Amino acid sequence: MGTMTHVWIMLAGTLLAFAWLLLILLVQQLRILGLRQALRQCAAGLQRQSEQRASLDADNRELHAGLRAERAHVEQLRRRLRLIEQNLDA
Repeated sequence: MGTMTHVWIMLAGTLLAFAWLLLILLVQQLRILGLRQALRQCAAGLQRQSEQRASLDADNRELHAGLRAERAHVEQLRRRLRLIEQNLDA
């Protein structure tokens, strides 16, 4: 084989290797884009969950405050009942 044949074989091999590298880079870029999209979706979901949790925490605090107020009211009514019962017994 002549020298020119070796040059063409080396050039073809180099081009083939270059084409493979480009294909690999393209596939990797597509994977990165998919992962970025998944990351954005996860971040949005996490933000929604955080907002929902904050809302639920606020609702929970409000309900507990209402429950404390109702318990205090019940205790006040019990004291009044005891006073009324003491006055009736007297």
